[in-house]
Amino acid sequence: MRTETLAIVFTDIKGYTAATSAQTHVQNARMLKSMASLVTPVVRAFDGRIVKSIGDAYMIVFRSPTDALRCALAVQDRLHQNNHGKAEDAGIHIRIAMNIGEVRVHRGDVFGEPVNIASRIESVTPADEVYLSESMYLTMNKSDLAIERVGEYELKGIPEPVTVYRAKRFADASADDSKEHVMPFGGKQIAQWQKNAWLQRANIAIWAFAIVGLCLAGYFRYRPENDYSATVQQVKDLVEKGDALGAVAKAGEIPAEAVQEKTLVRRYRRQAAQQLFESGQLDTAKGQVDSLLAEDQRDPDALLLRGLIAAKNDDLRTAFAALTEALRLNPSLTQRTDLSPIAARGYIDATTRKTADQFIETYLREQAIPALTRLMQTSQDRNVRVAAAMRLEKLGAREEVDWVALALEDLKSTSCKVKKSAIQRLITEGDERAVGPLLKLADNKNCVTELAKKAAAQIMGK
Repeated sequence: MRTETLAIVFTDIKGYTAATSAQTHVQNARMLKSMASLVTPVVRAFDGRIVKSIGDAYMIVFRSPTDALRCALAVQDRLHQNNHGKAEDAGIHIRIAMNIGEVRVHRGDVFGEPVNIASRIESVTPADEVYLSESMYLTMNKSDLAIERVGEYELKGIPEPVTVYRAKRFADASADDSKEHVMPFGGKQIAQWQKNAWLQRANIAIWAFAIVGLCLAGYFRYRPENDYSATVQQVKDLVEKGDALGAVAKAGEIPAEAVQEKTLVRRYRRQAAQQLFESGQLDTAKGQVDSLLAEDQRDPDALLLRGLIAAKNDDLRTAFAALTEALRLNPSLTQRTDLSPIAARGYIDATTRKTADQFIETYLREQAIPALTRLMQTSQDRNVRVAAAMRLEKLGAREEVDWVALALEDLKSTSCKVKKSAIQRLITEGDERAVGPLLKLADNKNCVTELAKKAAAQIMGK
């Protein structure tokens, strides 16, 4: 979050709530679309930014208070032009209020006391008018903008009275419709908007021509002497025939300066690397993947292959690093069925268990349940079984976990700590399957004899 000094502008339509109740959904949507088409181009031309719109209301920010007022006058004049000749209830009449101050900016939105004051000034602003705070009046350039004081207002939620000013109207355009049509704020700012809009279009056109010219110059300057499109086709044909090594060799004939062909052939190089991986030629596949990533380290498909190859080579640290980046760049890859078994294998080694847990939590979630269930049921390592069971519980798959069976296995451990933990778990579960093994354990003198006897009695008592 950062702070900036910005001019804050609020607008809304006079009688919008009443109009909405009398309109169909289509009519209301048409009115809001018309409003946006009239206001948005003017805001952009005066370097404003629409922060958000809620129904008929807009919140707009400007870096320059003078531009904010010029924009407001241009908007009112443009709406007046649009309303001319229409029935009173068919036109769009808005009120505009503004304030300036230091605000907090977070993810495009703005917050702070200046925002609240602008919103409160809007509540006292009449339709077709532009009201502004004293802060705006003092900081703007008033050389060719007519402003007059309205008075002081006690505004809700604002501790001190706020002095409010208004933009003076040029003429009462509705006084005599037979006269030449005159805009309420003189139309000068509309002319400025049209000039700004023309200059923006001209700048865009100039830049577009310049970029196209540079691209063409670069192409003709650096294009390769030979056409390698036929080579790309040959690489594709070799991949389709399953000749991965031939495809890799043929792709190597395309020089780096043949940028377009080099880009087109990447997909076939990835397919060739996949074929090499599937045929067990891991070193060759790895070399091709490394080459692809040297050219573009954000290629999710190449990163995925790197992860699969590393997992095949039992390098789970590298596998998780590559797969995490691949799935971050392309979340749709989480649908692959070959990722869950790799993630489950991560629980076997204590050094990768935490990484595997995070990988499943972030990307795989419920997709990992079958692989974790198999691991829990087949592993001979007590820590692995418990880690898999705990992750299954977190994934909402408690029905897959038989804590009683796991605890009964732990009763066979030589560790007193493990046995005590198992007995506590059996007491919690309260399953009668535990009674026999607990009594058997209590018959033998050991570190948990008394605890086992009490646990058996407690479970039978339930």
